[in-house]
Formats: sequence, C-alpha cells, structure tokens
Amino acid sequence: MKRSALLLIIAAIAATCLGARGRRVDSLALERMWKYAASIKKADTTNALAERGVYMRYRYQTERRNILLLPVPRLYAIAHGPREFAGETVFKMTANKDSSGYEAIRQMDVSTVPHHSNATPAMQEYLSPTIYEEKMFQDKILSPFYYHNRVFYRYQTRQMEPGRVEIRFSPKLDNTQLVKGKCVVDTRTGRVVNYQMQGEFDMLRFKTNGVMGKKGRSSLYPDRLDLEVRFSLLGNRLNTWFHGEFNLKPILPDSVRDNRDMALAEKVRPTPLPKENQKIYKAYQDLHKDDTATVTENKDERRLRRTLEDIGESLVSNTRSSFGRDDKGSFKLSPFISPFSFGYNSSRGIYYKMKLDLGYDLSPNSRLSIEARGGYSFKQRLIYYSVPLRYTWNVRRNNYAELVVRSGNRIGNSEIRDRIKEQKSDDIDWDAMGLDYFKDFRMDLNTNIALSKKWAIMPGITYHRRSAVNPDGFILAGRQYVYNTTAPRLGIQWKPMGDKGVVITIENETSIKKFLGSDFGYERNEFDAVWKCEFKRMKSLSMRGGLGFYTSRGNETYFLDYTNFSQENIPGGWNDNWTGDFQLLNSNWYNSSNIYLRGNVTYESPFMLVSKLPWVGRFIEMERIYVNQLYVEKITPYTEVGYGFTNRLFSTGVFMALKQASWHGIGVRFDIQLFNRW
Repeated sequence: MKRSALLLIIAAIAATCLGARGRRVDSLALERMWKYAASIKKADTTNALAERGVYMRYRYQTERRNILLLPVPRLYAIAHGPREFAGETVFKMTANKDSSGYEAIRQMDVSTVPHHSNATPAMQEYLSPTIYEEKMFQDKILSPFYYHNRVFYRYQTRQMEPGRVEIRFSPKLDNTQLVKGKCVVDTRTGRVVNYQMQGEFDMLRFKTNGVMGKKGRSSLYPDRLDLEVRFSLLGNRLNTWFHGEFNLKPILPDSVRDNRDMALAEKVRPTPLPKENQKIYKAYQDLHKDDTATVTENKDERRLRRTLEDIGESLVSNTRSSFGRDDKGSFKLSPFISPFSFGYNSSRGIYYKMKLDLGYDLSPNSRLSIEARGGYSFKQRLIYYSVPLRYTWNVRRNNYAELVVRSGNRIGNSEIRDRIKEQKSDDIDWDAMGLDYFKDFRMDLNTNIALSKKWAIMPGITYHRRSAVNPDGFILAGRQYVYNTTAPRLGIQWKPMGDKGVVITIENETSIKKFLGSDFGYERNEFDAVWKCEFKRMKSLSMRGGLGFYTSRGNETYFLDYTNFSQENIPGGWNDNWTGDFQLLNSNWYNSSNIYLRGNVTYESPFMLVSKLPWVGRFIEMERIYVNQLYVEKITPYTEVGYGFTNRLFSTGVFMALKQASWHGIGVRFDIQLFNRW
C-alpha cells in the first residue's frame, strides 16, 4: 500500500510538472506571437517590399437573386445577366520614398463583369489583413494576434512538430467585431506561419486563410491568401471566391498598363486557373465572339444597353471617375437613391442628403477641390446646400483659401416682431404672420495659414443676406424685411500637442454699420476646444467645450449668429457623426443669447451594454453615451443625455433633456446605415 501510494504521489508530481511545462510553453508562444511585429519593425528598418508584383483572381456566383438585388450598391453590374463572373488582375506595387504607403499600378485586368466594374469593393477589404495590428481590416475586426485584444478571446494551444504550435482562438462575446479560427506559430520567434479564421460584418460572412511571409517586414503580411465571402439579403445570396499572391517579382514590364487581353493572362498567371473559372471564361468568349462584327444595329444596341446600365448603377451606387493627365482629377457623386441618403430626427423630421466631391491635383503639393453638400428637409420643407471651392497651395501644411456659398439654414428672431407689436395697432394679429423666421444666404471667404505644426492663423470675411420667410407682415408694417451684413474676422488656432491632441480656436468677427452695405454693426468673440482621445480596442472619448459672446451690439442688431454654436438642418454636418450636437434643443435658442457656454462629451466602445447580450450583441458594431451641457440666457442650465448604437442596418439614439433642472422632453435620432460602407 505504501509503495502504491508513493508511486501515485510521484505520478501526480510528474503530471503537475509536465502540465506546468506545457502551460509555460503555451504562454511563451502566445507572448512571442503578440510581440513579434514590434520586434520585426525594430530589427528590420529596410523596406523589403519596395517593389513587388501582386496577382489576384476572383469568381462570383449568384446562387439566388430577385429584383431587390438591383439596388444594392456596387452589385448592379452582376445582379442581372449571367449568374457567374470571373476575372484576374495584376498590379505592380512600388513603395513611396518615405515608406508611408504604396503606389499601385494596374497592369492587367481581364474580367467577364460588364464594363470591368469593381462589383465588390466591400468584400475586397478582407484581401489585405494586417493581423498584427489592433484592427485587421482597415477600421474593423479586432485582431486576436494583437496583445491588447487578448481580453476578448479564449486561446487553446496544441503542440505540433518541434518548433511549431497550433493556437485556436474564439471570442468571449458573440460580437461582430470578433473572429474565430486557428493559426500555426513558430515557437522560437512567435511568427505566424499560417492562419484560418472566419467572421461576419456588415451582412458579409467571410472565411479566409493565408500563408504569411517568412522574413523581415514581409512576414507581417500574407504571401498567399484565399478568401470566401457570402452575402445574403431578402432572398438574395451571392458567393464570392478570391485568391491573391502578394509578394511576387514584378510580373509585367512597366510599359504594360491596364491590359485586358485574356491571352496575356494565360502567360503570366503564377498558378493554374481553377476549372470553374475556365468554364466562365469559355462561356463569356462564346457569347461575345461576334462582338467584332460591324453591324450598325448591334453596335447601337450595345451602346444603348451600356448607357442604361450606367444610369441604373448611378442611381444606387457611388459614381466615381478619374480624369486628366495621369488621372490627376477625381470625381465622386453619391447615389441618387440609396438608404443612407436618408435620416430622421424627432425634432427635424426626415431628411435627404447628397454629396459631390471633385478635385484636381495641380502639383504634388497643391490641389483644387469642391466638396458640395445638399439635400432636403421634409418637415421644414427646405432645400439646403453648401458649396466650398478650395485652393490648397500647400497640402502638407494644409494652407488653403476657399470660397463657401451656402443656403438653407433658417435663423429665428422675435425681437423685430415684438417691436412691431409695440409700435403698431393691436387690431392686427402679428403673431399669426410668422415674423420670427428668416432665410439666411451666406458666403464665406476663408483662409488657413499654418505658421508651424502647432499654430495657424485664419483670416476671412463673412457676408449674410437674411430675408424674411413671410415678408407680407413686414410690408404691412412698413418695416425692412431684408438685412445684410459684411464682417471681417480673424481666427487663431493652437494645437499644443500636435495633430492628435486638443485643438483650440479663438475667433473675432466685427461688422461696422454701413461698411460694405452692412445694415448694423456688432462684435462677436468665440473660444472653442475640441479633443478626441482614442484608446485601445476601438474606444474613444470625444470632448468639446466652447464660449461665445457679443461685446458690441447695436439696438438694431437683431441677429445673433455664432460659428461654433448653431443648428444645421442636417445634424452633424451632413454625416453620421452626432457628437457635439444638441439633439432636442429648439432652434430659437441658438440665436437668443448674448453669451453661451457649452460642453459636449461622447464615449464610444464596441463593447458596452447591448453588445454583451446573447444573440443581439453579434449585430452591434458600436455603442455611444452622450452628455451635452449648455448655459444660455433664460434656460440655464440645459442638459441632454443619450445612448445610441450602430449596427449593419441603422444608427439610432435616444436622448432626454432637462431644462433648468426640470423635465424637458425625450427624442429619437435615426440614420440608415445599410450599405453605407459599400
């Protein structure tokens, strides 16, 4: 018995030692994997990927489709006609002199997709993973290979052949920002040899596996990669397969650009073409073998069909183009009919928005651009637009001059109505005439001159033409209903911590009566501070504080118009950022006080409240908490608190307000996000 007990004790001690040793090896492999990228960047200061060839091929299969697939952005080209498409592309990648990025030259592009359209840019983002960074695919998906993300994953290890360990990872939360899969790691260095993982984001389910590079900085990126993506929506199902090889020697000479010859593809592809792709190519060639015929009717029919297809795609997808010598010009127009062109706010109603971006590079350091924004507010029955024409003479230092023409914002003022009531007969119901609101047409000439990385001056001049929405009452009272002001202004901007820290702006605007046609004079001063702190794991804290006041204001200065405290018809400047906006504040309060003091704080994280709930959490991309505080005359203090989240379909938020510590109201903000990233 004693001998048996002794053997059991020895066995237990041995098992404990072996287990500890196993855990020690596992821990060491994980630690080395998390630290591998930093060690390589420190040791390898050369750019081993200065020049390389990239080969990619793809296949699309529409498994099920109906008419609802047509309006999906970027899929119009493959939503009708054949159910399968294929193609191949060859790029030459050349690193910039400062190694900050790459210049990509497309040398070959063969495709059966109509007009060689890039039908799936949202899917192709998964072709360039940065597995050692915090976010693997541009701005999404927290990497299990990044040290600070380890709190979101469970890891299991299995010893393979000597020097190799298999690591399996799975998310602790069922969330769209996380993935599951496995990888093989070199236990000596921590280098990921290969990986397999799968996840789901923005209605795309993806599976990807890759073989990483072997030496230096090339080991931080895949050598080869296979990607499968499935898109499903309302009875439609699209399957896609991609294969990429990224660290090849340059495949084609520099003289070859955008070649579309399938015979050339046969000669240069580094690996054999799968049978499925071969069948698609053959069917395409059989279908188009008569394309060279000179029958006028056939040419006209093809031209008409292509025109109709282009019009159809522009209705639901961004229209992009380049022009000019060496494609120095760029053009982008948002779709005319798209879900994310619409939004809703409980105080402003439904709104529709459009964007037009037009630019031309005059030189490597100068640019001419237009970023026009416009739309319609259905509740206010108001068309609005903003058209800034900007000339940037120093892109690196952001030195520019711009002319901005805008209209649509309405400004409220009750002082004129009150004075008319005091001076005129009480027999007329002046309150019913709508004398409070004025249309505001505005032009700004702005400049930004950077004195250093921390200091800039911003001289400019502003012109306002404010005209009564309902002029009849003013005509009846014999009063002026159009007011003009022209005011020079000077701003100073300070960035004490550089571009990534707080930005402090001081601005003075002064109008002198009768100067350049001004109907009244005033002096306005504003101080504004903005700071966005970004933390690990996609968390951030956005803060804004501001103070504004009028130091001079004549008896007939009816309009108080602040730069940093104003209401936009489309909140957040016509984009999806609600931070810094007062969601429930009545528009009249923006122009009613000689002084204001404001503070806005927004905290956002992909893992906060709703994201931790079973099943529901897998659809939540980001959650936010808002706190807005305002001090103005008559409603001090005014407080708003809100909670919102974003998923693949929409962004929504619920806001509650207190006015002078009493309940003021509750409201909802809603923006459609469907296909916003496509």
